[in-house]
Amino acid sequence: MKTPEEERIVAVRRYLSGESVVSICKDLERSELWLYKWVNRYDPTVHEWGKDLSRAPHKVANKTPPEVENIVLRLRDRLKNENLFYGPLAIQWSIEDLGYKNVPHINTIKQILKRHNKIEPRRSNDRYKAKNIPYPKIDPNEEPNILHEMDFLGPRYLKGGFRFYSLNIMDVGTHRVALNISKNQCNYTVVNVRFG
Repeated sequence: MKTPEEERIVAVRRYLSGESVVSICKDLERSELWLYKWVNRYDPTVHEWGKDLSRAPHKVANKTPPEVENIVLRLRDRLKNENLFYGPLAIQWSIEDLGYKNVPHINTIKQILKRHNKIEPRRSNDRYKAKNIPYPKIDPNEEPNILHEMDFLGPRYLKGGFRFYSLNIMDVGTHRVALNISKNQCNYTVVNVRFG
């Protein structure tokens, strides 16, 4: 059985020797369009004229500029070194915080990270580990408003690049919980929180 390249060479030789197009195409079970394609591509000065050409585009139309790639990679490393979330959404948000007008799409950021081998597989030991710091012991005697525990969680990210924090407050006496979503962790955010 002939390889595709050998089949093309044989077909063109038969055509050049004067054999009819219909006979060649019928014998090889190929179309006339296929035969003419390889006849037109035939070049006796090129040894490998019968090989397939690459179908990849010669020029990438929307290639990401190198400076954007550098920003994405630097921000990713900075966020990781600061022990912050350093996924594509966090990087996109950080680029917006820096004031860039043309913020790359989330898929572009993912492709840049993938191209530079900066995507790390999630490991099972990456889960939260308790610090084993005991909370202060105050006995609220199951009465409300004696002791509250408060904690910020975040930042968390929603699709579309929305970053938020969750302020969680629990009344230790009654175990009632209040949750508040905020855009930041500033003092005025905590002071102005109203729980109903």
